[in-house]
Amino acid sequence: MLSKILKNWKITLWLAAVLLSVLAIFLGAGAGFEVLASATPEISSGDTIIAVAGFPVNEDILARNYSGLTEVQLSKGKVYIEANGSLPFSAQRADSTNLHFGLDVKGGISAIVEPKEQGLSGELIPVLQERINFYGLKEASFRPIVFEGIEYVEVSIAGGTKEEITRLLSHEGKFEAKIPMFLAKGNRTIELQNSYSLTISDAVAIDGKSYVTGESFTLDGIPFQVGNVSAQGAEIVATVYRGTDIKAVYLDSQRASIRRADNGYLWDFSLELSQEAAQKFAHVTKNIPLRAGTAYLESQISLFLDDTLMNSFDISSTLKGRAETTIQISGGAETRDQAIQERREITSILRSGSLPTSIEILQIQQVSPTLGSAFIGSVLAAGAAGAVGVALIVLARYRKPKIILPMLAVSLSEVLIILGISVPLGATLDLPALAGIVAAIGTGVDSQIIILDQSAKRKEETLKEKLKKAFFIIFGAGGVLIASMLPLLGMASLRGFAITTILGVLIGILITRPAFGAMIEKIIKD
Repeated sequence: MLSKILKNWKITLWLAAVLLSVLAIFLGAGAGFEVLASATPEISSGDTIIAVAGFPVNEDILARNYSGLTEVQLSKGKVYIEANGSLPFSAQRADSTNLHFGLDVKGGISAIVEPKEQGLSGELIPVLQERINFYGLKEASFRPIVFEGIEYVEVSIAGGTKEEITRLLSHEGKFEAKIPMFLAKGNRTIELQNSYSLTISDAVAIDGKSYVTGESFTLDGIPFQVGNVSAQGAEIVATVYRGTDIKAVYLDSQRASIRRADNGYLWDFSLELSQEAAQKFAHVTKNIPLRAGTAYLESQISLFLDDTLMNSFDISSTLKGRAETTIQISGGAETRDQAIQERREITSILRSGSLPTSIEILQIQQVSPTLGSAFIGSVLAAGAAGAVGVALIVLARYRKPKIILPMLAVSLSEVLIILGISVPLGATLDLPALAGIVAAIGTGVDSQIIILDQSAKRKEETLKEKLKKAFFIIFGAGGVLIASMLPLLGMASLRGFAITTILGVLIGILITRPAFGAMIEKIIKD
């Protein structure tokens, strides 16, 4: 009978889903120790330590004293660090699974920030939320606090590190792209949307006003700042793009990449800009001459984040006077992991935009889990006890021991498949999400009872007709449950519950219920 059951495509699909889920949950997990924080540039937080000084890593190896150049085996290769006593990093045993647990189960990092301008917490929180979510830290909570008339914001991130949250919060996110123009001494003309006459001497004079180094003026909506003034002439720097001009950040394979280079890894991604910003670029570049003997303009375009230079690029002669709405940002890092992290930080900041006010980080601390890993064991024990209880009731009702094993196997497999799918989705398993899994198990048991009850009815119908009626009821109930969960997707505190419940219902309808029906059909026929 077992061989007949396994030949059914519904059961084959179910077994394949279970196998893939097991691989997703456990493959590559639990090896070595994960770095929490590091004081040496050779090792970053999140790296996996395999061995230290040739010894497989464990708590005792990490606690030893080391002196001089010490070899550390990481999952990405060997590095050598200078040690003088204890190791210059802290680490904990890597998770035994690839599952992403929330703050209440795993703990994380919490920061208290103070907006420099009061009254802007309501505008600050959405920007921080988008920045952190785009970075990939899925569970983050933001809580406004008022103490003695001063506004603060508490930011908590599941599984994050102090370094990550510091980098993400410390950036105001002010993005600017600037192009310098050199004007020789004397009377000069620049062509923007309109023509402007400038007199270059010890200052830059326009429309009867003089501007010295560091002072700014605006022409046709383009901000200019006077740079270096010398005996040969003056440099004026045009700001052609700002953060508000960014319409989209592209990270797809056609418009973004990370590739090997001679001294490390190069990364890049694309930005879509507003037509107005592209027109500013066109107006400015048509005034810049070609660099002799090259296919580039004399000036470069420089990108600044929070007034810090990110990178500078040559401007191709083919772009002179052209309104380009798509530009490419690039950079480099020593390792692939660093390149991925650097690009991810910059894109998250650019996508979220600049903060409505600068902030000061007052405190960063580790958050202990309110439930802890023991809670997971309690949930599993309760689930197992519930499954055994249901099995005994079903046995007493239908008096067919053969149906108990398939019923338990399918119920447990639903949990496994939900957890397996959560890994590639990057879903955070917090308390509401775990409650959603329990709800999905409950609907799964209901469906199995419906299948059994319909199959046991003594009517002049074939078994296939009875199963069709059972699945009609199951699909209808599943559709109603999914519809009732949709409004909860817009509520941050209940989104995890809604997602796992919907996921569990879909898995049941598409995979586990058909497999259970096929098993029951074979068992009853035999």
